[in-house]
Amino acid sequence: MGSVEIGLEGSGERRIPSWLGEAVLYGKYWSESGLVERLRSRVRVERGRMGQYEVKDYVLLLNSYAISGEASLKEYFKAVEPVRELLMGLWERERCPVASSLSRYLGDVDEGSVEAL
Repeated sequence: MGSVEIGLEGSGERRIPSWLGEAVLYGKYWSESGLVERLRSRVRVERGRMGQYEVKDYVLLLNSYAISGEASLKEYFKAVEPVRELLMGLWERERCPVASSLSRYLGDVDEGSVEAL
């Protein structure tokens, strides 16, 4: 198993969330255990416009939101801002969906997709 190093650069304005380490470990587990690939191949959410994101992008965000303990998605997105590239990089993704994209996605998830997940 590889290692993960977390560091901080800059003036200190941006704060690394206290839950990031746990989210990183959880994300690495999903990736290395094959869960991400199974998710990718088995769970489909029919959407008119998926754009540049995949189901796994939203699952990673929702998993880290659950780990974070933040009171709302709004607070979660504020907290994840300084580390979103790091978080998405766990699953070899370059971009992080914004809050409105996640909201639209959740509105499109049907019961069959939830059961597949």
